Amino acid sequence: MYGNTQTVHSNQAGIHEELASVVLKNKDSEYRKPVAEFNRLAFDFIMKEIKGTSFNSCILDSGCGTAYSTQRLAGQFPHHLIIGIEKSAHRLRKGKSTLPNVVLVRADQFDIWRLLVVAGIKVEKHYILYPNPWPKKRHLKRRIHGHPTFSLLPQLSSALELRSNWRIYIDEFACAWKLVTGIEPEVIQYVVEEPTSPFERKYVSSQHTLFSLTIN
Repeated sequence: MYGNTQTVHSNQAGIHEELASVVLKNKDSEYRKPVAEFNRLAFDFIMKEIKGTSFNSCILDSGCGTAYSTQRLAGQFPHHLIIGIEKSAHRLRKGKSTLPNVVLVRADQFDIWRLLVVAGIKVEKHYILYPNPWPKKRHLKRRIHGHPTFSLLPQLSSALELRSNWRIYIDEFACAWKLVTGIEPEVIQYVVEEPTSPFERKYVSSQHTLFSLTIN
């Protein structure tokens, strides 16, 4: 226990032994789950914003929560349209923004990724900041790299940054990315100067070790 936030506890000691088989099976299979209507409507809204924007290009902030990270990114990249996606309506209601280069949508990120790829949309960079680690061993398929849409991510953007306070999650994602693309991401332990999200602030104050995975 560090500060007031526990570190990730898991019955998994290293990279899941079924990771490769799950990732490769998903890569070679067609994902046929119907797109939910609310996700299609959210996608239509995103496309309208993209087509109507005067900004240079787009940056995606998946699982943006209260959109604090989205607004931080908007300040760092004032000439880009920053799209924040969050499934929780409760969290997103806290994330209202008046910044002209921020678009916030309530949607399931997996469906949005699928629709963007089908539409031929590529974003300049994709941020996935502190996703739910699903630390129980039996929950591998609930992690992003265990989901059937994972192999679409390289088509969505050739630049990605993932952050987590659980090294196994980072290592699994890196292994899965290499299996799909042949490219090995850079993984580092890093020190935060200014938190980019409430989760990151919480982990910093609790003295967690933080890890970053980047693909350029």
